[in-house]
Amino acid sequence: MSTITATEELQVATRIIDSAGNDLNRAVDLLDRVSESLADQLISTLSLLDDCNDRVKRTLRRLEEA
Repeated sequence: MSTITATEELQVATRIIDSAGNDLNRAVDLLDRVSESLADQLISTLSLLDDCNDRVKRTLRRLEEA
């Protein structure tokens, strides 16, 4: 895979992850009204998603700097 292709794919991935994070945040708000424990589980998932997105963005920066 060429650097350009990898960079473009990582950019798309970060947009998708950001969008998913926004959707999950809305779901947490809704779940919190019904079940705090379900909301807490989703918050844990959201934290993992944020960590993954940070790693993807760091990789993207390294590729762009190369």
